[in-house]
Amino acid sequence: MTLREPTLIAQALATLDELSGGRAEGVLSSGNFGLLAQYRIDWARTRPLSRVKEALQVMRTFLDEGAITHEGEFFSYDGLFTFARPVQDRLPLKLGAMRGPKSFEAAGELSDGLSVAGTPEECREKIERDIAPSGVNHIICAITDRALVQAFTGRDLPGAADVDTQLRLIAERVMPGFG
Repeated sequence: MTLREPTLIAQALATLDELSGGRAEGVLSSGNFGLLAQYRIDWARTRPLSRVKEALQVMRTFLDEGAITHEGEFFSYDGLFTFARPVQDRLPLKLGAMRGPKSFEAAGELSDGLSVAGTPEECREKIERDIAPSGVNHIICAITDRALVQAFTGRDLPGAADVDTQLRLIAERVMPGFG
């Protein structure tokens, strides 16, 4: 939510939902810290959780009502409306790249779900301690393909496991935390 405007994302999601027959979901986060650094944005100064929470509120209102008037800390609108409407009665909005207790609480209170990032052990610990007790019933995993990143950006990710290894690590060392 640091690099993108939430009502534009909401309109794109509504269009995607229409094109997919009601199968779209949105995942919001403060942004990839490595990418933000390339833009010379100090993520800590952007108040990332507060920004994401307000963006989620903006997107939820805009998707549900098709219009928004909002005066916030990060985003402000005066009667903004859209003709882009989702097919689903409530297009799911989830929070991603969550790091700690406050963000997990925000996800539980405000969103339709949340992803976790870290080593397999860090992810498993977060799932066991903070997520499983909340009643979460499924996880969607994002995998980083080192070769694809290098092909698109020319940058190598030293130490990043290949896709097959990542999937095996998730199956063997992360998912048992959902036991």
